[in-house]
Amino acid sequence: MGVILGRRSIPEDSRRWFEAEGRKLIQAEHPHLAQVLDIGVIAAGQPFLVVEDVGACDLPAYAAEHRLTSHQIAALVAKVARAVAAIHRAGTVHGAVVPESVRVDLRGQPYLMGFGLLHRLLRSHQPEASAGKRDNPSGVQTQGVVRETGASDEQEDIFGLGRVLYFLLTGQHLPSEGSAPRAGFTRSRPHEPIETEVSAAPEGIETGPQPTERTHGRESVVDDSLKRRGVPRGLRAICQRCLAAESGGRYPHAERVAEELEHFLRCGRVARGIWAVLALSVVVGVAIAWLGRLREQPMGSPEKSAPATDQRRATAPSIVSPVTILVQIGSGDFFNEVEDALPITTGERLRVAVGVLPDVHAALFRVDVSGKLTVLARTNSKPGGTVLRYPADKKAAAEIEGRPGTELFFVCGRRSATVDVEEVARLWNGRPLPKLPDDCVIRVTAVSGQSEPVLENSPGAARTSTPQAAVRDRIRRFGQRLQHAGYEFFGAIAFSHQRHHP
Repeated sequence: MGVILGRRSIPEDSRRWFEAEGRKLIQAEHPHLAQVLDIGVIAAGQPFLVVEDVGACDLPAYAAEHRLTSHQIAALVAKVARAVAAIHRAGTVHGAVVPESVRVDLRGQPYLMGFGLLHRLLRSHQPEASAGKRDNPSGVQTQGVVRETGASDEQEDIFGLGRVLYFLLTGQHLPSEGSAPRAGFTRSRPHEPIETEVSAAPEGIETGPQPTERTHGRESVVDDSLKRRGVPRGLRAICQRCLAAESGGRYPHAERVAEELEHFLRCGRVARGIWAVLALSVVVGVAIAWLGRLREQPMGSPEKSAPATDQRRATAPSIVSPVTILVQIGSGDFFNEVEDALPITTGERLRVAVGVLPDVHAALFRVDVSGKLTVLARTNSKPGGTVLRYPADKKAAAEIEGRPGTELFFVCGRRSATVDVEEVARLWNGRPLPKLPDDCVIRVTAVSGQSEPVLENSPGAARTSTPQAAVRDRIRRFGQRLQHAGYEFFGAIAFSHQRHHP
């Protein structure tokens, strides 16, 4: 255990407050909270805390030695948020949630140290004139916590969780009053650019509530810093809400912060791109095996087990293989899968890729918000298959332009002949798609010749009046028209973008 001793004696009324709050802190228990074992005031009038020794290093030192992924960061901060919630349930607050108040053991498990009580005592009972030179009995960096948040209750701890999350995501301490972040450690994760310092807040960055000129500068720097480091949008939104300038814009309680971070983990957003590639590989493998089986049969000879009714497929072949389109959205040098980039705004950049099976003629198309169809890439059949990309250079990206609305990207293919662009344009009726909600992505990976398509995230076959249902139905019907025209491979993705408001 460790003993933390205040440097100054306190008056009797402060002593009563300290002991009452200390008893609440002793009652707070959580696996990721270093237990406060005892509190009191020594004969000289100085307050003290007896705290469990968790035998760990502080978070900044741990982060400097480990390359934490976004997934690991979210898991770590979620545990700290649960510890903060345990303190709040005990009827008190921490008061000094900063990176240095978190320690991490050899197993990577975090522990929140209960040092905030002494800081709250000193803040409450020191003369205002000495506010800039307050004692720091724990050695924890807490400069400006109260001054910046404008709160002294649970909302101050929510802001503190944002500080910890921001530090781990960027490798920098949160900037104070519009200044650039202080040096911490170099954030270096796979596939993410290394950043060292943000010197100023760029113009045109939307930062949400801007109650004062002082908070505007800091929030602009925070927003830009998170974006430039390629932080997944969902995780960036959690961090920004914790750090909202007004307490009313933050999460209502620490449990909610933990729930949001755990939801981020359950959704698997960080690994979505990997799983999409793996899924596409499986699909390609199955389709190749199916095509190989076809080649083994004499042309025009059905399989022995196929019923005679399947002869109708000669005029309307089934779309036998789902095709997954990979869409990435980025700003700067880092790109996220489209589901992780919501909401999407004009000015961001986009790139699209789709795998094409061997011996298949295919083309990639785009339908813009006005309903206009454009061919982006096409290929004739190749023995080893290929990849269609937009833009053609895999290192390039196209800027998202135009008025707000729904964009559709689709690919279609067949073995019997090349893709007829004019035919596909006729099958697409040219009407724009309904505007999807900004947080919605619709994928149609295959359609059948029967009644309903195979849909990802489809709530069911019943039609509704929602834009999502209308878009699904339009894509399904279009896919069926392609099917009857002899196209055997189809995949589509639809999402909306909104106008950027500088």
